[in-house]
Amino acid sequence: MSSLARSGLRYVEAVIHLPAQVQWLEDSSDIRWVEEALHGWPTEGFHVRDLVPPRYEVYLDLLHDPGQGIDEQGTWSSRAKERGIPLGPETTSWEIFLDPVTSEWIDAPFEGSLTRDEVRRVVGALEAHTTSPEECRFLLWAGWGDLLEGGYAVVDVQGGRPILEESAAHRRAQLELDRMSTVELLGRSGRRYIPFRGPVAAAVGSFASPSSSHRSANLWWPVDRAWFVHTEIDGHVTHLGGSAAALEAVASSGVEYRWVEASSIASG
Repeated sequence: MSSLARSGLRYVEAVIHLPAQVQWLEDSSDIRWVEEALHGWPTEGFHVRDLVPPRYEVYLDLLHDPGQGIDEQGTWSSRAKERGIPLGPETTSWEIFLDPVTSEWIDAPFEGSLTRDEVRRVVGALEAHTTSPEECRFLLWAGWGDLLEGGYAVVDVQGGRPILEESAAHRRAQLELDRMSTVELLGRSGRRYIPFRGPVAAAVGSFASPSSSHRSANLWWPVDRAWFVHTEIDGHVTHLGGSAAALEAVASSGVEYRWVEASSIASG
């Protein structure tokens, strides 16, 4: 790593929270294949192949916990049954969890992240299905507002409202995060991601400040590309691609899931 990068990272490390064993990936050349595979913004809606590279044997959607725990009532399948809706590969979360009268969410699934328990189950299932469990790549959307912890101080109070001032270190950290956001996906969306490296097991950690809710990485995969995991930033499902054996292991891990095709509409 260059001396300039080390200098900049000192500011970032003072305020950013990352899982143990996870480091910024300065040379992201081995991620270019993902950029090339997921570069477009489809004109007629997303399909699974737009979010997971279309190179895998089978595909699966992990249905996010609707807030009551995967061992409790209120799962996607039980809620769909209550509504009289078949839970198919393209059934959306709002068909199941949005009140048709009030348009309010009822036990809405976690958005943009897996829970820690879900990640633990997925990691436990997938670790054995890669030749490189110690070398995983992670992409984190750079737009999350709580990547940096603290950095503001109350300098005055006017009309009962605190006036905040950003510290110089925090400003520098934000600039460095912008510089670290070297991966761009999904074409005209302009979404930029920060690349990291670490073991597969590190996926269980949270990519958010300690004062925020748990957040899993948005995209992660081992360097041998044996499988691939993608949680869209506003998605209620996580899309996975891999071998039949790998995803059968995920399906047997206790998470709620459905089988999909690469050509399936990426609903959820």
